[in-house]
Amino acid sequence: MLTPETTFRLSEDTYLEPDVVIYARTSGLQGLTAANVLLVVEIADSSLRYDIGRKAALYASFGVRELWVIDAVKLSPRVFRDPDATGYRETRDFTASDRLIPLIAPEAFALRLEET
Repeated sequence: MLTPETTFRLSEDTYLEPDVVIYARTSGLQGLTAANVLLVVEIADSSLRYDIGRKAALYASFGVRELWVIDAVKLSPRVFRDPDATGYRETRDFTASDRLIPLIAPEAFALRLEET
């Protein structure tokens, strides 16, 4: 399932509001946790620094396996994968013409920002 702009509870006292969350239909929105979310997408304009810094570290510390932060001005995405307690072990920058392929369903959900 894909849900835009929802409150995402990471713990009893930690809530974030990503622009897009993709999760398995079986978990449902009410059962959404960091353990079962498949992909989080943040679209950043004025919040870019926060989204690729503190917010990405929070997602990683709770085990969100994949995070895309898209610079809305330049259409340049940064993809974060392989979380641990201190951050993401894999971080890669892309351009608008690069094909973004999520780990969750590479054949079904790939996109190029320049085509959107």
